[in-house]
Amino acid sequence: MSPVRRRLLVWILVPVTLLVAGLIGFLVYWGQTPPALGAHSSDVYRVTFSDTGGHSAPQVPTAFIKLPDGSKVGLQIGGPIHGSGPHRALLMIRPLLPSGSYGDGTSFPVAPGDVVREHGLRVKVLKVWAMPDWKKSAVDVQADPS
Repeated sequence: MSPVRRRLLVWILVPVTLLVAGLIGFLVYWGQTPPALGAHSSDVYRVTFSDTGGHSAPQVPTAFIKLPDGSKVGLQIGGPIHGSGPHRALLMIRPLLPSGSYGDGTSFPVAPGDVVREHGLRVKVLKVWAMPDWKKSAVDVQADPS
């Protein structure tokens, strides 16, 4: 192979190799998910984003807590939880209605260590898992009747 062809081959292969490596790195980064919750007490929950398949479909709770009176409250996170400031997640607490659907909830911008009380529930935020793809993000909470 002539020196000119060898130089041309290097000029082509190096950028292509870097591009492919960068693409693989980005896909690995974008695909991150929180680690498994692991062993925990019964009052610790992982609240995840519920992708219902469309922008017009309402989000549904992904963690459910039964109160002493027998009623249930659902927890969910919504929207992108990346952003500036100390509040890293939007946590919603929604009561289960007698009809079986969830009522309008109350949203709280939260960060680790925050405690909110709503609908007879005390929720302490333990950890916010802000993933690059916000639909894979999660919030670990400790929830018990207030």
